[in-house]
Amino acid sequence: MDIKHRYCYNSLLIASFNSVGLSSDQQKEMLKFISELAYNMFEHRKESKLRRIKRQFLEKFYNEYTKDYIFTYSLDDALSVLSRANIFVESEYDGEYKFVYKYLYFFLVAQAMSRKLFTESVKQDIEEMCTTAYLEDSANILLFLVYHSGDEELIENLIFTSMVPFEPYDEITLKKDDPIFLSLNALIGKIEEKIIDADKRPEEERMHELEIRDKHEKEVVTEESSSQIYDEIANHPVLRDLNQAIRSIRILGQIVKNQRSDIKKSLIVDLLKESYKTCFRVISFYGNYLAENESDFIEYLEEQRAKGIERINRNLLKLLLMR
Repeated sequence: MDIKHRYCYNSLLIASFNSVGLSSDQQKEMLKFISELAYNMFEHRKESKLRRIKRQFLEKFYNEYTKDYIFTYSLDDALSVLSRANIFVESEYDGEYKFVYKYLYFFLVAQAMSRKLFTESVKQDIEEMCTTAYLEDSANILLFLVYHSGDEELIENLIFTSMVPFEPYDEITLKKDDPIFLSLNALIGKIEEKIIDADKRPEEERMHELEIRDKHEKEVVTEESSSQIYDEIANHPVLRDLNQAIRSIRILGQIVKNQRSDIKKSLIVDLLKESYKTCFRVISFYGNYLAENESDFIEYLEEQRAKGIERINRNLLKLLLMR
């Protein structure tokens, strides 16, 4: 998700509210309500797993919200308006509700957090998200939060968390005699020799890869399968650290690309410098990891090929063939 699309969510909300005839005052009232609802779901994400909320928690939130704020809708009336506006609907699971678009949920959570930026609870939330940027929710909420707040301290925290996982590794150089480059080149040679058919050219392998990718992109990924993937990442130190670094770099890159006029030049320089350093450290880690596990890696590929499995960890193979 590109941060420049943040404007789309404002427009989407306005258009959706207009479609059900809400006045500007009613829109303001409803927007406040749903942003606080999204934040409440985020705060109770263990209960509202997969960004869904049970009716009982929804009623509890409504009662607490209406004690603090003026809200002229009953809960059922509000749900009816939001459902007709295609913003917040009853899910396919009985008694549970969800935002129609997950990025709208991320946008609203960040919007609510930006209003409470200096409270201790939100500071703790931000600290936790910075250390769990490998998770989809954390990464995207942080991205929107930078847009809503423009907070430089948050940006500095993101720089720090992008550095931490691979700080012990030296950055690679771009020289051909770099040890990591030589090691990867040697490994690629062995893969080409043992795994890729001798009568196939790299171009043919790439074309086959594109065909396989097109096939898999058509497969439906459910919320449950997506959640399982992120649980696996969270429990695997290598995958977790890789995702943490890559997602943090992605956020920093979006900030530089789309908000460069909002932050100081010195901070932009730091963003770019640390992003490049982190990328080079990730490559260094990746090269060392493959070198240390070379025999196991090649053995795994050979086993899969012997079984006739069409897709041999193709994302990784594709990466190795790009030289």
